[in-house]
Amino acid sequence: MPEQLDKVDVVVVGSGWAGGIVSAEMAKAGYEVVCLERGAEKSVEDYMHVKDELRFSTRYEMM
Repeated sequence: MPEQLDKVDVVVVGSGWAGGIVSAEMAKAGYEVVCLERGAEKSVEDYMHVKDELRFSTRYEMM
């Protein structure tokens, strides 16, 4: 079921390297920012291992 969120100034789709920088800079400039990312929420431990980019980016499998 869709959930309606509060309105914000900026929506960044993808919170990777570039999306994270854009989000941070917009927030520092005083904008209300929401960053969207597909998949489940990730923790620090998720970034401590090598990921199979072929499976994720090309075959659309979850890591």
